Amino acid sequence: MIEGGGAAGFLWRGLVPLVPFALLLNARLWRNVCPLGRISEGGPGGDPVSDRPRIGLAILLFAAILPVRAAWLAESMVATAGLLAILVSGAFLLGRCRARRSGFCTTVCPMLPVELLYGQAPLIDVGRGACDSCTLCTARACPQLSPSAAIAQHLGAGRHGTGWIRTPFGAFAAAFPGVITAFFLGETGSPVSAILSLGVGAVVSWSVVAAIVVALRPGWDRAILALGFGAITLWAWFALPGVAEAWGWGAGAPVLQLTGLAASLTWFVQGVRRSRTGGAYPSPSGSRVRIT
Repeated sequence: MIEGGGAAGFLWRGLVPLVPFALLLNARLWRNVCPLGRISEGGPGGDPVSDRPRIGLAILLFAAILPVRAAWLAESMVATAGLLAILVSGAFLLGRCRARRSGFCTTVCPMLPVELLYGQAPLIDVGRGACDSCTLCTARACPQLSPSAAIAQHLGAGRHGTGWIRTPFGAFAAAFPGVITAFFLGETGSPVSAILSLGVGAVVSWSVVAAIVVALRPGWDRAILALGFGAITLWAWFALPGVAEAWGWGAGAPVLQLTGLAASLTWFVQGVRRSRTGGAYPSPSGSRVRIT
């Protein structure tokens, strides 16, 4: 189980666990205010980094940070400050070396795969913030424009069959429910034990999902939506009692759990309804981006 105290414990147990629910409302809420996104702005501009969607490095960075998060960050403000310093420095440098914002937000940000998974069926419409005037920091797979279209482009041609489960983002989505379960129930007292627990959880989860995908051959959009629902439901069940405790409201844990589960179910139902329209996603201008 994850335990922690002091400022670091409150940050990682009382505040950070709420971010996924902001992503359910609309990932743009987070992307529009993320301090790392603001720091990475102001680059030289120019051509997009690539017209090929890439998310593998972002997933690797997320996987590298997670064991440290499980073992140390909630226990140490020094470790938390060190991680933030590394991320801030990386976002600043990449923002100055690449096209505007593309060096970090749409390529290597460790939150990118989570934003895509939880942001695919937004409950509310939100403007694109600093990206209202697009500078084409990435030619394709922009979550600010359309999260569902971005997922489709990350999955590539394999999404038309079962090959999407072997793509970086497809594998991440399939493994994530097991990772969340291992994060809370596994042995995470040290980085080594955390890596082993999280790795086992990821492998088991991916294997089960892969077997189901091969046997049932669901559409990629419904499958990714179901995986997102499974992940956020597990997160609500395991993380929200810790939030209540961190805020000094331990008796309210069941209320928070039920609220989180209700929000997750509402998000899933809206995603199913939207998928019936062909995957169209409303943009702030009123136009619609359609997945092809």
